[in-house]
Amino acid sequence: MPEIYLKGRNASYNFNPFPPNRPIGQGGMGKVYAGKHSDGTPVAIKVLFAELATESQFVERFEKEAQIQTNLNHPNIIKSYDFVVANGKYHIISRLINGSSIEQYLKSNQEIETKIKLFGEVLDALHFLHSQNPKIIHRDIKPANIMVENGKAIVMDLGVAKVTGGKRQTKVGVLMGTPQYSPPEQIRGESHNINPTTDIYATGITFYELLTGHPPFDGTNEYSIMEMQVKNTIPLHRLIPLNIYNVLRKATAKQQNQRYQSALEFKNALLKAIAQEEDWWSKLKSILVKNITQ
Repeated sequence: MPEIYLKGRNASYNFNPFPPNRPIGQGGMGKVYAGKHSDGTPVAIKVLFAELATESQFVERFEKEAQIQTNLNHPNIIKSYDFVVANGKYHIISRLINGSSIEQYLKSNQEIETKIKLFGEVLDALHFLHSQNPKIIHRDIKPANIMVENGKAIVMDLGVAKVTGGKRQTKVGVLMGTPQYSPPEQIRGESHNINPTTDIYATGITFYELLTGHPPFDGTNEYSIMEMQVKNTIPLHRLIPLNIYNVLRKATAKQQNQRYQSALEFKNALLKAIAQEEDWWSKLKSILVKNITQ
């Protein structure tokens, strides 16, 4: 099959979505293919699922994702270049990330310092989103939406992001986000309570999973997971130092006013906790060395 050519506002793009070519990724709203900018630069082209293209709410959400990612410039947030409608299909053209998911990356980079650095960069990205006027709430922070490129975290997929004070685009009773990472206010569909602490909760759950290999709340069905999100405190885990666990517990408090109120506050608490752990290890090492030499 011939390649598809797309004419955007400032450039044109081409890609081949036909077999044997395969998508390089897939999100909740579409498949992502490798393509090229008219100047030869590699790009990622996300195509809205055909079954969603007939629903205005999904088309609006897809276009909003493109608009948000086109207007923002931050080293830890995916950058989009264009939104193109052609032959009844909807496309978002973005920078092609040459990296891996944060989950894959951390399988070969287990140091706690590496993890805290990446977590800090995710929180920098969220602080930037939350500092916009009006605020932008991601609403779907999870490992699958964080890539690592050249050792740097990149927050992806703003498809369900909420612009505070913006047009309501979700129906009552429809859960936005992913149950394993969604805070109680999101589980209950309280759109009026969606704010930066919503992302802070999801980020705390995400960090917990990346430290332990498993989300704190999981089950055989979505209902049981949602019930745990609303009622249960994240469990202690042997792979999480106590100081860091206490930070994550506060980030994932069920009451929004008991969480960190900004991503920057969360980041500073994490950095303080890791510094305390390093001090503890340094003191322990000095005691062990002293005992050995005596």
